[in-house]
Amino acid sequence: MKTIKGLLGVFGIWLTMAMMPLSELLTVPPLYASWLRGLSGFVVIGSWALVRPGLVSKPDFNTIKVVASFALATVCLFQAIEAWGANFSALFLDLAVIVPLGLLVCRGGNVGLSTIVAFLVALLGTAITLRIFQGVTFNLLGLFWSLGAMLTNGLVIQFAGEAKQENWNKAFWMSAGLVLVGIPAFFLESLNVGAGSFSLGMWLFLLVLFAITTGMLNFYSSFVAFEYLGSVAVGVLVLGVTPSIMTASYFLLDRSLGWDQTIGVVITLAAVLMFGNSLRKSE
Repeated sequence: MKTIKGLLGVFGIWLTMAMMPLSELLTVPPLYASWLRGLSGFVVIGSWALVRPGLVSKPDFNTIKVVASFALATVCLFQAIEAWGANFSALFLDLAVIVPLGLLVCRGGNVGLSTIVAFLVALLGTAITLRIFQGVTFNLLGLFWSLGAMLTNGLVIQFAGEAKQENWNKAFWMSAGLVLVGIPAFFLESLNVGAGSFSLGMWLFLLVLFAITTGMLNFYSSFVAFEYLGSVAVGVLVLGVTPSIMTASYFLLDRSLGWDQTIGVVITLAAVLMFGNSLRKSE
């Protein structure tokens, strides 16, 4: 039953991250998008805590490590995207599971063959989906920031598996950290309210939907997955995020998928679903 709950958490991560293309649809700049993701959880969970005492408490050291690592990962990712685009940045982010895998090995733990195979196959599918093999101009700055994003996001995966406070409490502090990271948006970016072909009411509705799903609900789903599956398993299974975002872009942004990208999506999803099924059967 624990594995089922963990897999539902992973499925929640896929669904909530599939809403990320809404930021592009609404022309919301990256830092503003981060700030809004954090603001949703900070306001909603904070308000809930007023009528449910004990929901939010002082963060312990492990929770602080998760929040700090996530803040650094967010900064590194935005810098990497600016330096050499989203595709290679996303691929390096998918490599983040190498960090908890390496720490597990260093501590004398065993990494199952199914984990390694699932990771490599899913990574191949992701690379095909992102059309990595079509080549890119080498960019040392992009490589630097991408490695930073990979390492810090890997620490997020590791620390999230170690943080044992209540999940809503961790989601609240994760949101608070993202609010702080997004503050520079007010000085560096401009938000065009009501941009696009939507009425102001619809634009605001979609903006709130984006903020709540990719923020508060995504964070909570993530911590549920980590609680029941552990860092390494979740690190492999979240490789399904890239196909979910690409598929959502097809419907939300009318962005077509080439035949090669469709194959990549199928490979990645097949790998992570088979891995998830093996976890369920081994429980």
